[in-house]
Amino acid sequence: MVFAIVAPPLVSKIERIIDLDLEVLKSLAELAEDINDPVLRNLIANMVGEENGNVRFFTLLLLLANGNNNTNKDRR
Repeated sequence: MVFAIVAPPLVSKIERIIDLDLEVLKSLAELAEDINDPVLRNLIANMVGEENGNVRFFTLLLLLANGNNNTNKDRR
């Protein structure tokens, strides 16, 4: 059971967050390619992992919201 319902106006904001996080992922990957220091490269890799987590979280939130919206439509 899903307890959090994402209001339709928030969906576009969440989609924008996902788009921005994907841009950050691309930039971090490009940055990591140019870094020779293993410690700094590892820090960048950790940031990539965090951004991946953000994208997964917000994508799941959208999927759950769509599921709730579909369920609500079926009840009408």
